[in-house]
Amino acid sequence: MIDVNFKLCDECATCISVCPVDAILLDDRIMVDEVRCISCGNCVSVCPMGALTIAKRDKTNMSAAQEGPSQ
Repeated sequence: MIDVNFKLCDECATCISVCPVDAILLDDRIMVDEVRCISCGNCVSVCPMGALTIAKRDKTNMSAAQEGPSQ
């Protein structure tokens, strides 16, 4: 998963063009679709502001994210 630091992001949208799975959208701000994102790091490497990082998730958080919201 990719974390966005909104204080650093200038919404240049460079990250959108390099995402191979179209997981990054620009609405009011940059948003990363957690379901589509494959954490390839392309967006992180091209961000001129350093606003994107690959988030470290533990197995508990990853399992919960994959299962989706509880009912």
